[in-house]
Amino acid sequence: MKLQTKKWIRLSVILYIVILSAVAVATLAWFVIDETASLQTDTDMKITTGNKLEIRPLDADGNPDENYQWGQMQNIDVEDRTYPDITYDYINKTFYFPTSVDENGHAVDESYREVSDSISKDYYITVNLRFRSTLKMEVYLEDDSYVSGLAQTLVGDGSDNKSSFGNFSRDGIAGAVRVAFFERDPHSYDGQQFLRNIWVPNDTYKLTTNTSDGQSPSYTFSTGENMHDPTQNIETDLGYMSKQSDGTMTKKVWTQNDYLDRIVTLGSQELASVEDADGNDVTPMINNAAPVITFTDADLKESGFYEKDLVIKIWIEGTDREANSVFTDGQLKYNFKFSGVQKDTNPVDDPKNENSFENRPVIFEDGELYFKPTAEGAEKVAVTQNDNLLYSFDGKFWSPYNNSIPNNSMPVDAEFFYVKYGETSLYKASKYTSVMLVPVTD
Repeated sequence: MKLQTKKWIRLSVILYIVILSAVAVATLAWFVIDETASLQTDTDMKITTGNKLEIRPLDADGNPDENYQWGQMQNIDVEDRTYPDITYDYINKTFYFPTSVDENGHAVDESYREVSDSISKDYYITVNLRFRSTLKMEVYLEDDSYVSGLAQTLVGDGSDNKSSFGNFSRDGIAGAVRVAFFERDPHSYDGQQFLRNIWVPNDTYKLTTNTSDGQSPSYTFSTGENMHDPTQNIETDLGYMSKQSDGTMTKKVWTQNDYLDRIVTLGSQELASVEDADGNDVTPMINNAAPVITFTDADLKESGFYEKDLVIKIWIEGTDREANSVFTDGQLKYNFKFSGVQKDTNPVDDPKNENSFENRPVIFEDGELYFKPTAEGAEKVAVTQNDNLLYSFDGKFWSPYNNSIPNNSMPVDAEFFYVKYGETSLYKASKYTSVMLVPVTD
């Protein structure tokens, strides 16, 4: 495709779900938290697509649901059901739940059970969709997607659906919700699913339990209005329970590599953006979103459409600090919006490119970034904001490099950080590389 004729394609899917949650009071010894929660739904699901993309709901076996046809708007019946909190073991690709509880809901041992396909409808919400388009592209979750409380106010005296345990809304249960996107391989004999991304919509939600001797615990809750300000003590141990070789369960925490490789996405600010605040189309930016569907040549059908299936699974993660009985009877609402974008791989990812990190390494000295000299007698060259580099200390969130890195933004124990070339209107962001960190001395 010639550069001057390249077009941006904006394809949108909007998925609205309003879900009522009823939190069950119970404790799970093999979960990190002390309470469980549950999710109840009794509403329809509305899905709308843009002009270049169509969807069709599928049945539980991945076949076209005869009750629906291809279209740009679908209303899907959602069965009224209560869902307990569970955990998704990313390593073993399996959902688990505890099996032995007493009359008070307390786990009595370390026993667990796998959530098999035959019983999955009792433990998490599954949405099966088939996407089709005449264009080969990638589909991303857009940044105006959200999972939030139905309440207009979540914290303070004016909180809607107020909790009896504190000055906050029960709808804070949204902090424990997880959404996983699985691309189904239509060419495998069993329709194998491949995890593309796990989305944690509200990682800045913070439930704090305050205890003192002889006193009942008290609770405070905040939604993280300062977003991902590192001084706000945002939840850092997000993870899951994982089955070990000896059969026991242990807590695993998402690693920097998991975030760098976009297996996990936090919040909405790192998702794709295609509109401004007024709803006007802008140059599509993928940002740090992971594609949930990638159409390839193999997906082109005789009909002239590229087709691929997306399986969405929604659950309450029992290891999350907001999976707590203080949010009993919380209410949730969902808005998933997908956009399709066509962008090429960044040229600097080619090791032969003169600006690749292999040929033009980046170093850090005295609070600034430099391109390391690669020829004898050459001098280092300062990196400027015009070089369009981004940096990150945790792999979760990226900041533009504007001629220096503030010393107070560096973690005390950090030994290195990551840099990459930022996305442009034509190209995706580059792959990342690590840079040794030498803090500035006062």
